[in-house]
Amino acid sequence: MAELHKANAAKQSEAQQVALSSEMQAKEELRLALERQQQQAQNDQEALVTQVIIFHLMHGAILFLLSTAREIIHLVASICLSVCSFVCALTTELFNLRP
Repeated sequence: MAELHKANAAKQSEAQQVALSSEMQAKEELRLALERQQQQAQNDQEALVTQVIIFHLMHGAILFLLSTAREIIHLVASICLSVCSFVCALTTELFNLRP
């Protein structure tokens, strides 16, 4: 009877060790999965920050280009007015020189 009791206790102890080992393995798998998810979340956040920075840089570049384009248009318009004024003055002068 004592041998049976000993064998039963040994089986229970072995079952507890297997259960504990399984629980520890499950906890380790959960820890690793959580670690992977945290790393993925950090990567996603860094990618989003990078996209926001790129957006702001592009926005600034577009505003600069628009401003520069406006300045060029004003400069071209000013040159056109000067040329028109010169042509008008020249034409008037030529007509005044006719005999």
